Amino acid sequence: MKIGELLREMFQRKASDLILKVDSPPLFRIFGELTPLDSSPVTEEDTQDLLSNILTSEQEGRFHRNLELDLAVTVPNLCRFRVNVFQQKGQIGLVFRLIPDKILTPEVLRLPRVVRDFAMRPRGIVLVTGPAGSGKSSTIAAMVETRNQNEEC
Repeated sequence: MKIGELLREMFQRKASDLILKVDSPPLFRIFGELTPLDSSPVTEEDTQDLLSNILTSEQEGRFHRNLELDLAVTVPNLCRFRVNVFQQKGQIGLVFRLIPDKILTPEVLRLPRVVRDFAMRPRGIVLVTGPAGSGKSSTIAAMVETRNQNEEC
């Protein structure tokens, strides 16, 4: 399994996530739908090789202590990915989340005007909730960017 090729394909297919778990083919989340790749299932050896390639020795130690780890990985000339490494049912799994290099505007995201209004409020708290892939991070980034573009703070 070549992770660089998978991440490039993920980017090209506009998938938000790449899910790798033992005994399952790699899965892309594309517009909320899980799409298995026409590929052989991920093996324990694949996940071990991935860990040794993307984790520092300090990160590897933290993962083995806590059985989960969050980090970021940059693929040169492509983009950045948030990575969650976890252990489930005795097997290691990884989820790569694509981090867009450009923050989308509230207009492009088709957010209601009230979201932009909340971003400009002087005080308070806004909770953005929803299932994986529903746009929480994109919404928050758009709100912060709206604030940054309209007021020095």
